[in-house]
Amino acid sequence: MPGLDHFGLLAPWYDRIISYKEDEELLKWIELPFSGNLLDIGGGTGRVASSMVNKVDNLELVDISYGMVKMAKNKGFSATCALGEVLPYPGESFERALIVDALHHCSNQEGVIKDVWRILKPGGCLVIVEPNYDHSTGKLIRLFEKMLVMKSKFLSDSDIVSLFLDYSDDINIKHVNGNSWFKVKKGYFS
Repeated sequence: MPGLDHFGLLAPWYDRIISYKEDEELLKWIELPFSGNLLDIGGGTGRVASSMVNKVDNLELVDISYGMVKMAKNKGFSATCALGEVLPYPGESFERALIVDALHHCSNQEGVIKDVWRILKPGGCLVIVEPNYDHSTGKLIRLFEKMLVMKSKFLSDSDIVSLFLDYSDDINIKHVNGNSWFKVKKGYFS
């Protein structure tokens, strides 16, 4: 990974510093529990995925940071260090995919969506949660990550929707506590 691995440095303390409070809401939004496979892209230490254990048959995490993957594995997760745009899974192998607070850390966001679409089964869905670009919380996060030289690339709601122009028009959006939530369904003939 070129440059400073901010998340590798934060990994041992990440769960204490960054909490996630929308577990129940997220479980409903991604339609859990269900029988099948779920991939958490940018899953870090597994802080979000922790609420999904025993709610799917198979839960996999992918993150670019070795430090984060190590922490997830220490918690018992199946975790792989990989780029979101080069996922190490066969096509159509997951019913659900999740990207929480991670898309803005991906340098090739179009490539991430393309590869997530490849591994997602027909009838499956992808849920993305990102800081709301126009909300004061989103603005503060953008400023903070800029000060930390994280090279984050934040997108507005319409920019995120535009990533799916070639894939799906079945997109639902809602706003929760300063975040934008997207649920994108993959049709059976996509």
